[in-house]
Amino acid sequence: MKKILLCFFVFIAVMPNKISGQFVDYIAKLDKANPNTNEAVCVYALPRSIFQITVYGNKNSIIAGPYASYANQLLSIKNAYTENSEYWTIDSIHIQLISEADPEQYYVFKPGKKFDFNWYSQILKTGVITLAHHTICHNETLSVNEINGNQLESSIPTIIPNLSQYNDTIYKTVIKDSLLIRIPVVKQKTDLKSAYDKAVDLSNIIFKIRQRRFELIMSEDETLPEEASLKFVLSELHKLEQEYLSLFTGRNIQQPFRYITYYIPNPKISENQIEIFRFSEKNGISDRNDPTALPVCITIQRENVTNTLANYSQIFSRTQKNMLFYRVPDIANVSITLKTLELLNTRVKVFQYGTVVSLPVVEYIKVNNLFYFIDGFSKKKKW
Repeated sequence: MKKILLCFFVFIAVMPNKISGQFVDYIAKLDKANPNTNEAVCVYALPRSIFQITVYGNKNSIIAGPYASYANQLLSIKNAYTENSEYWTIDSIHIQLISEADPEQYYVFKPGKKFDFNWYSQILKTGVITLAHHTICHNETLSVNEINGNQLESSIPTIIPNLSQYNDTIYKTVIKDSLLIRIPVVKQKTDLKSAYDKAVDLSNIIFKIRQRRFELIMSEDETLPEEASLKFVLSELHKLEQEYLSLFTGRNIQQPFRYITYYIPNPKISENQIEIFRFSEKNGISDRNDPTALPVCITIQRENVTNTLANYSQIFSRTQKNMLFYRVPDIANVSITLKTLELLNTRVKVFQYGTVVSLPVVEYIKVNNLFYFIDGFSKKKKW
């Protein structure tokens, strides 16, 4: 209750120091209103809370190294990726509260002669009430940062030529002194290296990098470089080694994705394990037709902290004059789960679960940071 009163006084505090004559002649819900057709009336709405749910994760693309079959033989690596694959993961989920006009909470009121529309516009700015046409789009969006990781080998520099040279001996027959003589002729030929030959060359480079790093650390044959220079050189050697090793072990390339969906809390139902989207490790965010997808569900537990206000709401609104209606939001605990895994647990304010009460539209003055409210008809001072 202290939080509710605090929110109310903060709302009052944004008003000017003195406002005179904010009076309402008539107010009712839109479906119960019966104003004179010749009268000028205003329509406003109470806000409703919408959960903007943002999912952050990664699309993991496993790319096998072109020389994975030789990893164990040449480098004693037994856990190399041998085939391409991909899988999706969810890293985190965030909820952002946004509001729009509640179509079930439209109100019509007739401003009195002294109604102050500047005061009314300030109330609208606070978000306690909103314009009737204030709505937002609830479009789901999925964005994935595309990364071209298919050309694994071409992205790594190499000092090994792709061609191999070898000597081929052929015999040429010539006539010498009336005799046929076979003379050997050596020709140098060039041919593309086999995959195994390339793997051997690359493994030799890896061993040379390791040997050079070992020599720098031990500093047996040369003066040890400065600390900053040594760290830089060792770091670059490590990066180069990992690049060449990936030709044997393969790579796991992560492509971050972001998925945005919306959920509108419904106070008329029990919101326990309500499906908001489906997720598959194989296909990521999926539709209902994907047999590998599992439902991601939201559960909302209301704390009902505004129930005590409901007992007085009819008393507050008995006169239907000199007042506007607004809704005090209630507190809810929200959790989002994937099977038994809890992805999010948070506590939020939800307008739909709250209680509609009245806000008196009266004159007031501010003295020593205290507000003295003055009824527009009886002129009696009230706290």
